[in-house]
Amino acid sequence: MAYYEGGKRSRYFAADKKRSVLLKKLRSKDKIYPSIQRRGYYSDLITTEANLGEFEDLQVGPSTAQPTLWNVKTEKHVPRADALQYASEDVNKQLQKQVYGPDTGVFVKKRKSGESCASGVDFPTSAFEPKVQLPTNHKPGERPRKIELERLRRLFARLDLPLLLKERGVKTELLMPKQHKNLNIILMMDPSDPAPFPPYLPLHIFDNIEFDCRTPKDWMKLGDMTMARHPIPSLCLLPVKDEDGDKDPTDPSIEYDWFDAGVLDYCHNTNLYFVQRVDENCRIVNPDGETVINGSIDPVTGKRIIHRNQFWIERWRVMFRAEDPRIFADRVAFAYQARRRCEAELRYTLYIDCMPMDGLGDLSPENFASIERRAHSTPGLAKYKKYETRFYFSMQ
Repeated sequence: MAYYEGGKRSRYFAADKKRSVLLKKLRSKDKIYPSIQRRGYYSDLITTEANLGEFEDLQVGPSTAQPTLWNVKTEKHVPRADALQYASEDVNKQLQKQVYGPDTGVFVKKRKSGESCASGVDFPTSAFEPKVQLPTNHKPGERPRKIELERLRRLFARLDLPLLLKERGVKTELLMPKQHKNLNIILMMDPSDPAPFPPYLPLHIFDNIEFDCRTPKDWMKLGDMTMARHPIPSLCLLPVKDEDGDKDPTDPSIEYDWFDAGVLDYCHNTNLYFVQRVDENCRIVNPDGETVINGSIDPVTGKRIIHRNQFWIERWRVMFRAEDPRIFADRVAFAYQARRRCEAELRYTLYIDCMPMDGLGDLSPENFASIERRAHSTPGLAKYKKYETRFYFSMQ
């Protein structure tokens, strides 16, 4: 069959024929769909060895191995209640041992002796992030901000503050001054120290705030979360015993050491931080086992509830986990050395002022003239010879 297109004679292709027939069927009002015909599959080999009992129903499909969780939900796998042969008081102990895999509960681990609580379930994740001066969107080849944050966070967690202070010549037992009774001062038996006197001035007087990378307001923002302010992880210089918190901080019987704690609040009037030491599970909780939030302030009465393991301390006794322990150690060492120099100058001035003058005679005018002549002979005072020097002395 042929047709004319543009004045030329053309022929139909086979595909065009089928397409034209299909278009006519689709354009018709009564659409006719092709019927599905069953197909049979036959084998070329016919044998009588087939066992009809081995064939299964072909409409069911293969069997699947159900997961263990699905099997547990079935009735035949549910354990009977009489299978638990435990006493009522031992059920909780047995349930604690039978923990398989992760769950949605709060997992706490008891801290071992000397182990640090660098993280905890009561602390926000953002409270561990150091301060980094890098843009969020980095250029190709530059260090990404998230990688730098993670590197510094891991570095700060590995550094040991007591060891850093020891390298800088700072003794933890001498950071807090002691008040001696009856003015009996016990000298420190240190042959390398020329002035083995115990400290008596508070260290916060010599604290240099230039070492701080954040303001107190910025530090407290690290604990802000939805509808509450959570504790901020830190390492604080606190009394070893909780009952020593009610005593005078300069009491000689109090022993201080660095402990993991959480910063709860800050007072702008006294410049003190309100902290709480972590428990054996590395948590900051109240006696009811709940996380201490909003600075331990009761939402009903608006009053602060202070427990035995909570203290008000100065800034130099608080090292936040988000700051560099090396810079904090330099800060404490700077204040430690400044206090030593100040105390040495005070002792020097006191010794001169209290020097006894009994039995000492007065200098004669000839001695004063000799002193003046020798003083003017020095190169620094030779040009001041034209000025007359007058000496006032009293003859007794």
